[in-house]
Amino acid sequence: MRLPFRHTGNLDFIGLLMILRIPNETVGSPQSALNRRNSHSRYNYRKVRDGRKQPIRGLWVRNGRFYARLTVENPINGVKSVRRVPLVDKDGAAVHTIPQAIAELKRLQTQRADNNLPVLERTDKFPDYAKGYLESIGSGDGAKKQREMELGIVDREMKSVHQVKGVVADQAGQIEEF
Repeated sequence: MRLPFRHTGNLDFIGLLMILRIPNETVGSPQSALNRRNSHSRYNYRKVRDGRKQPIRGLWVRNGRFYARLTVENPINGVKSVRRVPLVDKDGAAVHTIPQAIAELKRLQTQRADNNLPVLERTDKFPDYAKGYLESIGSGDGAKKQREMELGIVDREMKSVHQVKGVVADQAGQIEEF
């Protein structure tokens, strides 16, 4: 056994160290504490660093996936907010390397400068979306048939959404009564 300091070779001291040695499998060992600490850190956003260990501005990683941190302005009320956007390539697949992530980050930044960013907020609720969708179908002979068919599908989906909301509300009432 190699000691981290210079020793005289006193066998009693070395024997005492051997007796007091704690196995690695114990709960309080540094290895188990290290594993516990790392298990939580993988869920946090961490800055991405380049080859010179310098952080790359606006580029973050979480669970092996790259994210861009962008400040975007809401066109309706003009309020700026920070969004983390998962980086995907032009085919919609997640990027896997730092050079790919940097290229996609730059592409998003140019889209932001051109006011051509994709929607970075939550989408509309289903009734609002369905209303806009039915209006966008248009008019005409073929469109009228398509609109009637789509209207039936949307009505059926709306009923199922309301049924689910009713079940959830009933369960919430039962929980409050309990």
